[in-house]
Amino acid sequence: MQSNEKPSFLISHQQRQIFNSKFVGSHLPYYRAVIKLDASLEPKQQKAKFDNLINRHEIFRTRFVQEFGMKEPVQQILEEVADVSWIVSKEEPAAIDGNACLSMDNLIEATLYVSDSGSQTLYLNISSLICDHHSLEQICFELAQSGEAGELVQYVDFSQWQDDVVQEDEPARAFWQKNAIKQLPFTKLPGGSDTTGYELHSSSEFALLPTASGQAEPSLLLSLWLTILARFSGAEQLAVLVHFDGRTSEDFSWGMGPYSRMLPLEMTVNAEMTGEQLQDQIKRKIGQLHSNQMSMPVMSDTLQAGSIGFEYLENTVISDKYSGEVRLLSSVLVNDPCALKLSCRFAKGNLHARVLYNATCYNPMFINALQKSLVALQSNWDAAKNLHSQLLVTSSHDTAHLFRAAEYNHQLNVVEMIQHSAAIKPQNVAVESYADNLTYEELNQKSNQLSHQLIADGIGVQKLVGICFERGLELSIAMLAVLKTGAAFIAVDPQTPAQRATVILENADIVLTNKKSDNYVALKTWQGKTSLVDKERTTQGSLSIENPDVVIQSCSPAYILYTSGSTGKPKGVVISHAALSNYIQHSTNTYLTSNSGAVVHSSIGFDLTITGLLAPLTVGKKVVMVADGVGVHALQATLAKQSEKVMLKLTPSHLRALSNWLANTTVEVFPIDTLVVGGEALFKSDIEVLQRDFPNLRIFNEYGPTEATVGCCLHECRSEQPEPLMIPIGYPISGTELYVFDNHMQSLPHYCAGELYIGGVGLAQGYLNQPQLTASRFIELTLPDGITKRLYKTGDMVRLEADGLVYLNRNDSQVKIRGHRVEVGEVEAVLKKVLSVDDVVVKPRHNQFDEIELIAYVKTSELIPLETLIEAVSGTLPAYMFPAHFICLKEFPLTQNGKVDMNILPDLADLNSSKVEYVEPRNDIEKSFAEAFRAVLKLDKVGIKDNFFVMGGDSIRAVQLVASIKGSGYELSVEDLFNLPNIEALAQFASENKVQVNSEDAGTVEALLNELNDLSEEEVALKLAELEEEL
Repeated sequence: MQSNEKPSFLISHQQRQIFNSKFVGSHLPYYRAVIKLDASLEPKQQKAKFDNLINRHEIFRTRFVQEFGMKEPVQQILEEVADVSWIVSKEEPAAIDGNACLSMDNLIEATLYVSDSGSQTLYLNISSLICDHHSLEQICFELAQSGEAGELVQYVDFSQWQDDVVQEDEPARAFWQKNAIKQLPFTKLPGGSDTTGYELHSSSEFALLPTASGQAEPSLLLSLWLTILARFSGAEQLAVLVHFDGRTSEDFSWGMGPYSRMLPLEMTVNAEMTGEQLQDQIKRKIGQLHSNQMSMPVMSDTLQAGSIGFEYLENTVISDKYSGEVRLLSSVLVNDPCALKLSCRFAKGNLHARVLYNATCYNPMFINALQKSLVALQSNWDAAKNLHSQLLVTSSHDTAHLFRAAEYNHQLNVVEMIQHSAAIKPQNVAVESYADNLTYEELNQKSNQLSHQLIADGIGVQKLVGICFERGLELSIAMLAVLKTGAAFIAVDPQTPAQRATVILENADIVLTNKKSDNYVALKTWQGKTSLVDKERTTQGSLSIENPDVVIQSCSPAYILYTSGSTGKPKGVVISHAALSNYIQHSTNTYLTSNSGAVVHSSIGFDLTITGLLAPLTVGKKVVMVADGVGVHALQATLAKQSEKVMLKLTPSHLRALSNWLANTTVEVFPIDTLVVGGEALFKSDIEVLQRDFPNLRIFNEYGPTEATVGCCLHECRSEQPEPLMIPIGYPISGTELYVFDNHMQSLPHYCAGELYIGGVGLAQGYLNQPQLTASRFIELTLPDGITKRLYKTGDMVRLEADGLVYLNRNDSQVKIRGHRVEVGEVEAVLKKVLSVDDVVVKPRHNQFDEIELIAYVKTSELIPLETLIEAVSGTLPAYMFPAHFICLKEFPLTQNGKVDMNILPDLADLNSSKVEYVEPRNDIEKSFAEAFRAVLKLDKVGIKDNFFVMGGDSIRAVQLVASIKGSGYELSVEDLFNLPNIEALAQFASENKVQVNSEDAGTVEALLNELNDLSEEEVALKLAELEEEL
């Protein structure tokens, strides 16, 4: 480019929005336009006409400059542009080209395609910094003229006029202050979370029907679009970016440049609304946005990659004034911030639409389903009906019903299968612990003796027996013995708080434990009958070693497992022998086909443990017990000792803690053959390193609530095929039926979000002694084929996609923390019992470690000591249910309906920043401590007055911090950190007391840190419990 420069001008609001948006970087947004030209002109004449157009309009001769020290670029207008990129081609280019080489110095590319028949088509790439769709229409108009085309309106004049409007329009500024949107709420659609790449695709163009008057109403089209989005996302709160032309003054109706902009529209779409109500709301909001569009402030987060958009392009003043050969055939915005957009065009009485989408986010099958539903809905739209009744027409194809017939013999129970293993492999090791092992013969005989003793004590069918053990041989003996009597066991983790354990065991006829029971927190207040199990003592006496002659019915309860309850009390889930048998046979046929058995590392109170503890015994394989209470480090040591391949089942949280060791293990034989992951959402990032390093490792993502017997749905992750960011939960296991319903119990089509309902042999019998709760969650439903099914209402929102079901979220307040179900209502109920507490709201959040933690908001008119609140939960709830933070408020913010407004409860960061002034480290010791604080807390900035625990620290990270500080030469204790929780006080203490360590001591810190990283939060919490109690 050769030029004499004009003065610099500020960029417009529209240009500023593009520069500030997150999607700008190496991918500059640009229009790809296809224009049919007059074939009577020679290519040189076409070029001359195009050059003349470029030179007529200053915006096309504009460049953007951002020199050092400038906060934002300025625009400079060149006197003349002599070298616009222009290519003449005999090969037809693609209608959508995502590979344009535009830059700040090259904002226009043109390719003239001349066909063999002589027709000429212009393929134009032009930056959205200097153009919009209306401008493309005007380019066609000017290329069609034989002379100069009307009075010129230059973009810089519009930009300056718009600045004046913004300054003077006080009502508009007030509107945007009231309706400011910092960031559009994310709408979950299939694949819509993956915005790492960009590949623009378009659906085939499809016709929509104009209204009876022959016109197209944007409010109707937008109503259709929002209704379908609500259907597929399962959300009521939606946000879309809506296209506005921006030429609000007739003076600029012929202007070239980026006048248009996308404005955020937030809507509530409730299935009970009528179409008319939705349209009226949209008309009102669109009218407000149109009236105030010039003064909308630039919000950098509004146009974020992955947004959903809507544009309605109708006949313009310009397009009505030209005819003939020159016309705009198509135009799309490439590198659009909208990963999904409905584009509607009304011209000459016809309404055409297409769905534009980022193909790295969305697949064509989903887009096709979206399009079909949109057309079906519009064809049957009745503004007087509610949205739900109108949406039924979109469900006529591919309803999300998954069924897998039973393959297993449910009359064959787990006891019979284990006894068969003992008969054919008596000398094989059945259970191995860190200290000893049992052969199948020993396990069967010792459990037989115990079962005969229990039967003599009156234990049998319909009786309940508590079992409270650490992992070890006695646990296996006790569990099998109870099942042999025909009774059901109630599993209790020894570290369960005593008050909670008493509730769990209140229906137990007897509790089996061992000689370590004096150290079990769970049994501190147990007043009922107890029997000790000793693996050595069970061989003595006259008790028979033969199998008890007990008939076990498939409908009899096998075990009861307690989960968190929303009413404040845990609820006991009753699992039958048929359900257990179905799951165990599935596990042995899927997970144990090519290995020697399973390693068990989790607690008996966690249903994840059932898989590894029982499945191997039914097929004569080995159960390896990891030493109790010493965490992932012990699991690593156990795995390293395995000479044969094993199956391991764990949660994603466990997997993340273990994956670094798994990926870098130096053992001769990688010990894991099959990895089963369950209990929480599993992400691609959790497994991709393992799949890369161990391509033969079988990885399964297993889904299932306790009410469906451990697991009912499965997806195998295959290294040879790419997985989505969130791993699907897949398809049902044998004997399982899965349904996806909306709120009206209507079956949903593929790709629509709805609640998962489970049926089949694996369903629990209900909740122990809670008939009303059982009736509310286990429902009888008559399906369209007339068959009545018993289904479990999970509360999990899912969607059926190409690879099976995908988990989305919960439709209630239940959350998963480290694989455990937590009803926040149970935590709230405990805290409401504290004196002076008026009300409590517990809210989950993702912390800086991307872990879910709980915040307890306590409404009180008095100052309640933190120790009082901590004591209330620690004496009643297990560690994983503890709130990480407590915030006391005099009043809760309320919605217009009088409910607590969860969205405006104060955030931890807001509270911390409002109370503590940031002060930088001032000397070497403070800088050293600040670096340790930042590393442990995963924060970019920590001031010397910031409280370690307020900033996200806890017991585990306190130990990590102390170890890290020791690595830099200062010996402090966790108690010091509790007493002096900020850098300033801690550094002063260290300096005054000269707590430096020698180099030999410091050299052991790295090993200490590695060991700490291997421990789970519960395990470190237990180790620190005594210290915290003293503090």
